[in-house]
Amino acid sequence: MALRPAKDIDWVAMTGLSPPDEWFGYVEATNHLVEGIGAIYRDGDDRWWVTFQRLPFVSKVKTAHKAAKQLIAAARERGIEVRAIADPRIDGAELWIERLGFQRTDETIEGHAVWLIQ
Repeated sequence: MALRPAKDIDWVAMTGLSPPDEWFGYVEATNHLVEGIGAIYRDGDDRWWVTFQRLPFVSKVKTAHKAAKQLIAAARERGIEVRAIADPRIDGAELWIERLGFQRTDETIEGHAVWLIQ
């Protein structure tokens, strides 16, 4: 298994959605299966967001953290401000994004805090 740049087909496989017009990311994959994806994408308001998703039986926290750090470094190289919303279904999600360097903002979306990293 290896961490590699993500492709449009990986986005579709992991999310079931069409890929955004602008995005980049990494996947953890075997020759036959994508186990997780970390991506940064531009929304319709010209803001960039980070998202992470993995298969339910996969718990590679160190790999996810490594991919997240690489994504953040790539965003910084591009001069991109990245936002995040902690998944309320995951215990410790806010702590994890805070450890990655995101800072909580006053903005909320549907009651969830928006986090920002520059």
